[in-house]
Amino acid sequence: MSGLGGLLLFDDARRRTQERCSGLNRSASRPSVLSFGRKAARMIPRVHTLLLCLMAMLALAGCASTANLAKNESSTCEVHKCTMTIQVVDCAPGGFSGYRPEYDTARWTQFPHHGRIHFSEDHGYIYARHLQTYVCPDCTKVHDEWRKEHPNK
Repeated sequence: MSGLGGLLLFDDARRRTQERCSGLNRSASRPSVLSFGRKAARMIPRVHTLLLCLMAMLALAGCASTANLAKNESSTCEVHKCTMTIQVVDCAPGGFSGYRPEYDTARWTQFPHHGRIHFSEDHGYIYARHLQTYVCPDCTKVHDEWRKEHPNK
């Protein structure tokens, strides 16, 4: 009997060790596994909602972005030799003026620092809705006059 009793004690100790290692105990042997599944099922819609909110915030931040070009530029216009001011101008992300060669040539030679809408190639294809850059008042005047003289260019 003593041999059988020792075997039962050893078996009982082994079972308790397994219960402790597996995270189960006698009072809550299986409900903890089921409740974990239920909690995970409730968490999935929350995670999806959180990801959607995060993506929306990133999209809105990208749409309202402003690229700062003034820190790398000179404050004197190389064409008109006058002092420029820092302003925020609109930008057409992805815009390309290459299909209008007359405008492109005039832009670089006559009004490189105009204060009207810019295209993305004007600032190295940085995705931004606005540019903080130096604006020359004379370039803006020449730009407006050129656009009046060349309405379809």
